[in-house]
Amino acid sequence: MARHKRTTTPMTEKQYKKQLRAARWLAAHREQNRLSCAAYRLENLDECRAKDRGYYAAHRAARIADVIARDKARPAVCRAREARWRKAHPEYQQVKDARRNARKRGAAIVDFTVTQWVAMQAMYDHRCVYCGKRFKGKLTQDHLTPFARGGNHTASNIVPACRSCNGRKSDGPVLIPVQPLLFVA
Repeated sequence: MARHKRTTTPMTEKQYKKQLRAARWLAAHREQNRLSCAAYRLENLDECRAKDRGYYAAHRAARIADVIARDKARPAVCRAREARWRKAHPEYQQVKDARRNARKRGAAIVDFTVTQWVAMQAMYDHRCVYCGKRFKGKLTQDHLTPFARGGNHTASNIVPACRSCNGRKSDGPVLIPVQPLLFVA
């Protein structure tokens, strides 16, 4: 993105010396200045947040364009960053993949979120609803009514199941009677 030239008058010798002194002070007192700014922000949090929101709203398009340009200029760095994020947050990628799969398979309603999935696993104590074994971080989303039979990708149609039980059930009827959660935050 091209930067605009400043249209101000040139600095006087006095202004230049003042700016140089300020830069030297800041270099010598960087930590003190950082702590002072952090303390001010904590004391005036609402005011600072409102100012940040206003600035972001006014410069949103330019910021997005800068990010896109930077990512296009360094695709390898961008891919590596995304791969690190996916590795650090596997539950998000799992839910994202499940939502995509639901859309591809023609589910009428696709509104199951990561927050709901995390809450659902916690409510079931990270246990498979069919065999009862604990599988923290390794559970899959089992659709009580499969997509092949018109099921949707919603909280009321999904229960956590281990890979083995989910594979055994496949697109057939549930292995044991299960009461799905009717509300997940």
